Amino acid sequence: MRKLWTGGALGLLALLAACGGGEQQTETVAPDNTTTVVTNPGEVLYTKHCTVCHGPQMKGGSMAPDLTNGLAERWPDQDKLKKFIRNSQEVIKSGDPYANELYKKWNGAQMTPFTNLSDQDLNDLINFILAKK
Repeated sequence: MRKLWTGGALGLLALLAACGGGEQQTETVAPDNTTTVVTNPGEVLYTKHCTVCHGPQMKGGSMAPDLTNGLAERWPDQDKLKKFIRNSQEVIKSGDPYANELYKKWNGAQMTPFTNLSDQDLNDLINFILAKK
């Protein structure tokens, strides 16, 4: 029985290694029912946390701004952008001019806080968004 368990565990590890089991990934389903597996960490994070408000094409809409047009120019300080993503309310309360401009433009709507995202997550997310200009 022990050999069977050990062999099965080794087989599972080999399968996970072959399939990229250590990578963060997600599946997306398009309107035509085709499925795409996404393995880019920034894209996975964007799909999971951002598409609801900013849209799948990052063009924004009635709830959030367009991310494809001048994000790097609007947020030249990436550390401040990371703080805003983590907790926009704190950045607004700090008196940041651009954060307050967004707050007013979007009628007092605040971005959902993502306090659980690591610095690496935020780097991956921002790099993904900036690459999609």
